[in-house]
Amino acid sequence: MTVPPGTLGISAGYKDGDVGAKVTAVAPSSPLKGLVKPGDIIMKNCGQDIMSREHLENKQEEGRELEVLHSLPCLERCAHRKNFANLRKM
Repeated sequence: MTVPPGTLGISAGYKDGDVGAKVTAVAPSSPLKGLVKPGDIIMKNCGQDIMSREHLENKQEEGRELEVLHSLPCLERCAHRKNFANLRKM
């Protein structure tokens, strides 16, 4: 997704050695509001793997292209787990 110049208006968590920034909150004024939600993982910024806050904030003064891995809603996750459990019993 393409985002305009400026701050993203999100809070995100990072794990040493892992690629991606896990969205923990989206501000009401964020240009990403309605496009990402807590639990989504922003994987790349302009083709660069996100390994730290600096990687996510890179190119803040210009438009950016972000690659996002969207989390599943709870009901879908629960249904998926149930189906997976049934498959394991077979």
